[in-house]
Amino acid sequence: AAGASQILSFGWDTAGANAGNHTLTASVGAITGESEVQAANNSGSTISTVEIPAPAAPSHLSTAATSRFGEIHLTWSDNSGNETEFVLQRATNSGFTSNLTEILLPANSDGTASYTDSGLKRKTQYYYRVRAVNSAGSSAYSNTATAKTR
Repeated sequence: AAGASQILSFGWDTAGANAGNHTLTASVGAITGESEVQAANNSGSTISTVEIPAPAAPSHLSTAATSRFGEIHLTWSDNSGNETEFVLQRATNSGFTSNLTEILLPANSDGTASYTDSGLKRKTQYYYRVRAVNSAGSSAYSNTATAKTR
């Protein structure tokens, strides 16, 4: 259902002082942005909870018009290892209120990221900013970068 939490559980048996059935549960709140990992004992009591933090904000966003008409290349530094995606915003003014478009991009694994925005209007100034997202929430936006298409 929309807005419902997603729960994954894994069980195992142990012997000795901690004998019994145990579960590890990961719970992700789709609307609230709450994320946690819980370990529970065989009676269902939670014995440990770890909150998953929102990702750190990307930085060093830069833009460059390419040699192709209507195309801008962007690069930024990925300062988080726990994002699931990036949200890139593009607008035609620095306040991000004119012709605002959001582009969802998959997370990367190497600490840097890039994207080529194409199909843009020629000889137009565009403004960009990017943020990282995971199940716990969104980071702050990066710096704003701008470029004009050919």
